Amino acid sequence: KLEDTSRRGQHQLEVLEREQRFLKRRLEQLQGGTEPERVRSDSIGSHASTDPSDSER
Repeated sequence: KLEDTSRRGQHQLEVLEREQRFLKRRLEQLQGGTEPERVRSDSIGSHASTDPSDSER
């Protein structure tokens, strides 16, 4: 049971780190004034783990 909790916590951490990377990239794009076609304003609300550009890493 403790193992499950630990694994869930690890997964949550990975999700948050992925989301943080996504938001950092988003912020840099907005500050730089560049807006790649694939990133539309409606993608901000979507979950970071579904961001297609995340798989490029």
